[in-house]
Amino acid sequence: GDAPAPAPARRAGVIDQKRGAANFLLVKQHAGGDYNPFGSMESSASLQSSLATDEAREAALAMMTVRGYLNPVEADSHLDCRDTGLNLHETKELAAELARDPDVTSIDLSGNMIGLLHPDGVPPPRPDDGHTYPALPGMEALADCFRENVALTRIDISRNSFGDLGQPSLVKLLDSFKHKKNIKILDLSANGLLGPEGNRFPGLAHFCLRVLSTTSLVHLDLTFNEIHAEAVKMLSNGISIPSLLCLDLSHNRVSEEPRGGYDPSGWNILMGRLQLNHTLTCLKVADNRLGNAECIELAKVAEQMMGLRCLDLRDNLIHAVGVSALANAFYDDEHLEVLDVSGNPITDVGGRHLAKLVKMNSYLRELEINRCGLGENTVRAMDKALYINTTLELLQAHENGLSRTKMQVLADAVQCNFELRDIWEDPVKYDLNARSPALVRLLLKKVHLLPSEQLHKLYSNKSVMANPDYEKLIVELAPPSRKHIILSGSAGMSKTLVAGEGKLKAALMIQRQWRFKKSGKKRVDFQEAVNIMIKEKKRELHNRFGYAGHAANKKMWADKKRKAKAKLLTAVKLGLTSKGPKVSPFGGLGGAGEGEGAEATDAELGVLRAAARSRSACRELAG
Repeated sequence: GDAPAPAPARRAGVIDQKRGAANFLLVKQHAGGDYNPFGSMESSASLQSSLATDEAREAALAMMTVRGYLNPVEADSHLDCRDTGLNLHETKELAAELARDPDVTSIDLSGNMIGLLHPDGVPPPRPDDGHTYPALPGMEALADCFRENVALTRIDISRNSFGDLGQPSLVKLLDSFKHKKNIKILDLSANGLLGPEGNRFPGLAHFCLRVLSTTSLVHLDLTFNEIHAEAVKMLSNGISIPSLLCLDLSHNRVSEEPRGGYDPSGWNILMGRLQLNHTLTCLKVADNRLGNAECIELAKVAEQMMGLRCLDLRDNLIHAVGVSALANAFYDDEHLEVLDVSGNPITDVGGRHLAKLVKMNSYLRELEINRCGLGENTVRAMDKALYINTTLELLQAHENGLSRTKMQVLADAVQCNFELRDIWEDPVKYDLNARSPALVRLLLKKVHLLPSEQLHKLYSNKSVMANPDYEKLIVELAPPSRKHIILSGSAGMSKTLVAGEGKLKAALMIQRQWRFKKSGKKRVDFQEAVNIMIKEKKRELHNRFGYAGHAANKKMWADKKRKAKAKLLTAVKLGLTSKGPKVSPFGGLGGAGEGEGAEATDAELGVLRAAARSRSACRELAG
């Protein structure tokens, strides 16, 4: 057929140019280039780039995809203009094109210092009164763009110093998000929203009181903004939107007043508001100087926060008392999956409380306890807890002064959970021989946690059943069925059965029947089967109680002799064997004509032979 018509060429504008420039700069950075986006702005007093490094920003943005609730952006619909040094003319042209572009759904404008762009090229000096600020055209151009655009779902405008000079322009920029249901992710981190003094509230107050409640935000990032207790009170008024899944307030001062004093009132109000929010999935309050009192307040409302799955409390001032309250609150919680308390001085006392949490909670998947002053007592308690826990997938305990051996103990204990999952998913193909000896020993202590269905499937796994310890444990936990015993043809499996004597006899005789049936023989030698049973039982009793002539077991041996004698005589009477054993295993059993049943008449023997032909009689004999 005809060749397909070429696609219409996309218009070449600032968006395409900036996409190419951004890709070039990223390649240059990864190749070891000397590009420095902050090189020409080192004199700016409120840069805050030292606080919000690229690594910290990437770590914060990584939590945007909280447990798969948010889909990753596509490369064709994402515009990456971070750290490209946009000037005022380029910012205006970019905003004008982006306002009517329906294809771009995600944009990254971080690190461009748009809040300091001015027509004169030099940022104007700060007003002395602290209330009258000049209009900044770069911010107002972005405000008009976001107000008109209906395709954007992700906006990253972090590290742009919006709050340093233009609070009126910041109000216009934040007001552009009002009633915008298309925007799901908004990153406002490291913008100094409260100004350099921390007391400029117009922009944040307008956003919290009038804009936030009208949006459908899923992820809100306010890190590195020096948000204190007074600002948290304003934020609490609009934080109860039902669509919000992730709230990131890390690297702020939520438990302090503007001048630095201790003030827990803002935190208490925030907890009261979050108590009513049942959809919040991720709460990040790392590096906020939170103490035991704030942790206890969080524990009180944890039961009402039924959707919380990720809690980040890194680098605070929480001790063992706060961790204890938090662990008690999450013992029976069915939602929390990620808990990070790194950088808190909880010591071994708090570590034991977290070990109990790991033991009691079967939904926790990730636990980070780095830099917590932990010791060997925590390792010992965590190791015991992991014998029961089967869901923990990540346990980080770095920089605690633990030896490499102790760290390997925790790593192997967590790895057992992955191995159990592999066995559960495919019990037949799991290769036990490919695992390390230490891991094999640890896994032996957790096999009993598998369901019986998976344990029965392990009978077909050669690598597992070749290990005597695993074979014995699996047979004890999930005894094989009668059909499996018959088809296996392995006498060793029946020997390891921890069952009564009757079941052992039945298993041995059924195996014997099956072997003769496969070989084509018509006559079943029950006498040989009974002899095998006697020898195996004798060996089992000898291994358990010592040598056979022990004085304490004489009565038991007498009972065994009497039962074996009756068994052989019954087999002779039924005509299933022509003669008795020449040499008795126990001595003194006698021949076929000895005993009470030898005087039976021919008629009685005929009845017994007729009954022997039925399956029920054979089954009764085997039992």
